[in-house]
Amino acid sequence: MARKPKNPDEAAGETATAPESDNSKAPYGSKSSFFREYFQRNPDQLKIRGIKGALDHWLQANPGEPEAPKSIQQAAFNVKTSLNNDKGKPTGKKRGRKPKSETQSNGTPSTSYKTPVKVLQTLETQIDDCLYLARNIGSGALEEVVVLLRHARNDVVRKQGKHSDM
Repeated sequence: MARKPKNPDEAAGETATAPESDNSKAPYGSKSSFFREYFQRNPDQLKIRGIKGALDHWLQANPGEPEAPKSIQQAAFNVKTSLNNDKGKPTGKKRGRKPKSETQSNGTPSTSYKTPVKVLQTLETQIDDCLYLARNIGSGALEEVVVLLRHARNDVVRKQGKHSDM
């Protein structure tokens, strides 16, 4: 079934055409295609922050406009972002939580299992023995080792405290 004509000219057999006006699409097609072509001809503009060069080019192509409207500016930003993403260039700060690391801040692998308290007590005693030996060697030659052993012992004591809370 044929549709009803919307105006009398269509009823007479004439087809309606879009009126020519200043608001119709520009000769370059869409806004995006204009800026895509500009950035392809000027790839150095993708590295520069902002879109001033692209907007200046648009203003040269549209001499009757005093400044680029917001929709034109947004189209330029969108095309530039799209082209940068296609090149694999990172854009902006990624939001959201960082994935939990497989290692602790001191570089040791994090353990997801509980160590028995008796093992931790034995380990603390052995670290104390090592500390005693390192301090008695003297002359400050093993001072860094003493500091690391103290940190290790403190970590073991903290782990024992966590187990006693449970």
